[in-house]
Amino acid sequence: MLCTLVFTVVALALFVMEGLVMWIPGLVLAVGTMVGSHLAVKFAIRAKPETLKWFLFVMTLCGCVAAMLT
Repeated sequence: MLCTLVFTVVALALFVMEGLVMWIPGLVLAVGTMVGSHLAVKFAIRAKPETLKWFLFVMTLCGCVAAMLT
């Protein structure tokens, strides 16, 4: 995680210096990611392991189908 943080900060700094950051869409994406992560953790804590297993299986299938269609 530390390496990812360092790489992200360096990349962000470079993009900011070049004026390539679209701040509003980036902030909307960041907030959406934080809210989604928070809700996903709440779900994962409350859900039964069997439910999580099937949920991950279905989401993996959806991702595979989406990848094949693009």
